[in-house]
Amino acid sequence: REMPTVGLLNIGEEAIKGSEVIKQAAELLRAADAAGQIRFHGNVEGNDIFVGTTDIVVCDGFVGNVLLKTSEGLASMLSDFIRQEFTRNVFTKLAALAAMPVLNHFKARVDPRRYNGAALLGLGYRDLAVLDISSAALERAKANLGADAAKIEWIVADITAWQPQCRWQVWHDRAVFHFLTDTASQDAYIRALNAATETGAIAIISGFAPDGPEKCSGLPVVRYDAQSLSKRIGPDFELLAEQREEHHTPGGAMQKFYYAVLRKN
Repeated sequence: REMPTVGLLNIGEEAIKGSEVIKQAAELLRAADAAGQIRFHGNVEGNDIFVGTTDIVVCDGFVGNVLLKTSEGLASMLSDFIRQEFTRNVFTKLAALAAMPVLNHFKARVDPRRYNGAALLGLGYRDLAVLDISSAALERAKANLGADAAKIEWIVADITAWQPQCRWQVWHDRAVFHFLTDTASQDAYIRALNAATETGAIAIISGFAPDGPEKCSGLPVVRYDAQSLSKRIGPDFELLAEQREEHHTPGGAMQKFYYAVLRKN
């Protein structure tokens, strides 16, 4: 949407509810709505998040982190429950075979990687580009975005051979660099990173942590923490922040990730 709806996460829909910080935030959002800057729906509750009452839900960082971790834990628990029921006996295993197409479709439907750039488009960002070596993967991502796909530049290329034609202010890589296990490929990636980013640009790079899996999709990976990743990227980028994550896949597996936020000097 050109102007998505915005809700403020609270303990009830009534304007009188919530802490003073929540009430002040609501006043600011109502003022932005009156100025035509956003479409403010009002207060929303936790159950509104997953039914889609609004396009965007605003909350503070503490509440947002609790919400995300709770959602991840619930997804993992439900996945475990389904797996247990389908493996209970020979008859349920046969039922699982029959249900596999539906389960795979559901798994793909809730996979956020299929919606490349959608969150940034919704927040009004422009000049977005998505690069993948697989044209089929990009076509699926385009189909998921519908008409909004035209707002993104889609690049089919091997990152180690890519020669960028312009520079961006943000580079986001979730689990690409860790697939590069030889020095030559890593150096080629770093050259592309430097060529594609402006001075002062932010690079967000993540992959499997030192105590994470040794393979991803059956392929070997190089595991880093933020410091070792920053050292490998080189002195052109300064490490600003780091974070670890325990990522629960749609299939129920847990993967330990690192995130490194770097700024180009």
